[in-house]
Amino acid sequence: MISEIVKALFVPGSLSFLVVGFTIGCLLLAARGPARQLGQATLVVLVLTYLMLSLPWVADRLLQELGVRPAPAQIDALTASASKAIVVVSGDHPWGGSWKRSACIAKRRPDG
Repeated sequence: MISEIVKALFVPGSLSFLVVGFTIGCLLLAARGPARQLGQATLVVLVLTYLMLSLPWVADRLLQELGVRPAPAQIDALTASASKAIVVVSGDHPWGGSWKRSACIAKRRPDG
């Protein structure tokens, strides 16, 4: 039970790890003396770790080391006929899409 909670909270790269690390860093930052310096170092290391993990090269390298490759989706006629819905997933951020659309509209206007 406790081991499952620890595993869920302290997996590097997860949102819970980010929140726990940020909370600890901020609490140490509010202290005085050496604890404040430790808080600064904690936050810097946390930010650098998440930046490093967000790079595509690092993700590819981790997959190579693990030897895991995502399997392509296999859909046969039976699975397709049993489907109840079609889900379309977009990779665009809603705000970014709105900005792009407004920029295109502004370019089309004669006065823009």
